[in-house]
Amino acid sequence: MEAVSLEEQRECIKAFQSSIRKSENALANMIFPSLESMYVKSAAGSPQRTLLARRIKAFQLAIQAMEDHSI
Repeated sequence: MEAVSLEEQRECIKAFQSSIRKSENALANMIFPSLESMYVKSAAGSPQRTLLARRIKAFQLAIQAMEDHSI
């Protein structure tokens, strides 16, 4: 793997954080607004809800790994 500058690492972390926020917002928008119709489409345990939760966790772990690596 090629060496990545600290600035590039920071930019990648910012991009991941942005993706996490967007995923969290998508999850919130899926659960709270128009709750009745969304609940029918994505009930608890549905693949959509599970997928978003897993993506958020994966992004958080990736950021943590990048931060640990840059120390």
